[in-house]
Amino acid sequence: MLADHSLFQNRFFQALLCIGILGAVGVIGLRTYRGWSPPATEFNWEQRGHSDFHYGTYVPTEILLNGDSPYTESGIEGYPISKPAPPFSPAHFLAHAPLVLAGLKPANVIFFGFNTLLLVALGWMSCRLISDKTTWGVVLTVILLVLISRPGHQTLFTGYFTAELAIGTTLALHFARTRPWLAGLGIFLTSFKPTFLVPLAILMLCRRDFRAVILGGLFSTAGVLIGLGWLAWFSNPIEVVQGILDSQRSHEANPGINPANSWVRTDLLALLSKSSGTSPSALTYLVTMVPILALPGWLLWNIGKKGYRHGASDASGLLIGLTILVAFYHSIYDCLILIPAWVGLTFYGSKVFGSWSHWQRCVVMVLTSVPAASYFASISSKNALQLTDNSRLWHVLTAVSSLALLTALMVTVGVLIGQRFQRSNTENRET
Repeated sequence: MLADHSLFQNRFFQALLCIGILGAVGVIGLRTYRGWSPPATEFNWEQRGHSDFHYGTYVPTEILLNGDSPYTESGIEGYPISKPAPPFSPAHFLAHAPLVLAGLKPANVIFFGFNTLLLVALGWMSCRLISDKTTWGVVLTVILLVLISRPGHQTLFTGYFTAELAIGTTLALHFARTRPWLAGLGIFLTSFKPTFLVPLAILMLCRRDFRAVILGGLFSTAGVLIGLGWLAWFSNPIEVVQGILDSQRSHEANPGINPANSWVRTDLLALLSKSSGTSPSALTYLVTMVPILALPGWLLWNIGKKGYRHGASDASGLLIGLTILVAFYHSIYDCLILIPAWVGLTFYGSKVFGSWSHWQRCVVMVLTSVPAASYFASISSKNALQLTDNSRLWHVLTAVSSLALLTALMVTVGVLIGQRFQRSNTENRET
């Protein structure tokens, strides 16, 4: 397997990787600093540095701490924010309250450093959770690839909290059977963004990770209730819930997130929207998610019955990650949840995916690498090519990652079904 290659044990190569990691963080940090986007009521597309941090974490957290609702138009009046916060869990805002106490500029520096450490930790975990004897050359290579990938770069540049969600997903999937309390904490981290929590919990239940999901549900519920209780202290529970529902409707009505024009979406409905020009509602997503999850869910039920060893890095982790990204509302930076499974495929193929053929591993590895290299579907590329929102080439470029993930899911499902029937035939012949 690739992880055993002597190159990764070479000290000079390891030194080059360290320089590359420092250089990548430095370049992204400089770009973020030069493109820094101070909170304002009008969004500036030319200055997007840490914009997601400001509008998705910092300012909504400040609003919540002041006793106002970040989910409503009336609650955000007087604050430097262009629209109400998305329907993230209030636990997300409370968890980031210390950053608001530090002040805006220190918070930006702290969060950039924190995000960087989380991406480093994700790369380290993806290797060490498979084998604690992994050489530093492999670990450093994975960390560098994570940082220079489009999802990693975008996470650091815009200041989105995807790294927290990816860490949570990895913990949930890997420790579901061995340390369900730790997996439950991972599920709690994913609860910050319900589009992660809902499909993850369903698929883990299909994999028979019952204790982990129950504990994660308790942790997540406690976090939500504490956040809602804080908001209700300044108003009343009915207004709080209504505000969150209004936030969802406002989010759906925002033309800026119409998947037909989006350059970051990965889910199947977003892909279909590029031809129809429509923006599916939350109810549509929930309804269509059920049939998409059905076949992967059946496969996971059988996998869970047999048991598994590498819950985040093996075929079950790969299947869950791909299904989450395809079945529900997700963006390109959310592909960080595939890192553990991608490492398993690429560096530990014969160990983690030993029942797969070499070509099967290679095909899925290449397909899941597409979103990481999809800089051709960025705003910078669009401007350089002078493309419009309705350009056919732009629609093709922004659909490539979605098509790659959908194909990877189909191949994975096909391989697992084939293995399932092969085992059944073998058992029938033996009896």
